[in-house]
Amino acid sequence: MPQISPMSWIIIPFFFVFFIVMFLVFVWWGYCKFYFVSANYLGFKNNLVLNLWKW
Repeated sequence: MPQISPMSWIIIPFFFVFFIVMFLVFVWWGYCKFYFVSANYLGFKNNLVLNLWKW
């Protein structure tokens, strides 16, 4: 059995958590983008939300 260095116990979970967070952010961004585009298409315009989204 190769010994696992203490650094691996820090790096591996960090990358795993980072991947999960990035995936959740991507899904959330895609959902919000779809939601706002649909709302805009249907004519429900929220000026504050649209102005923040244009940043």
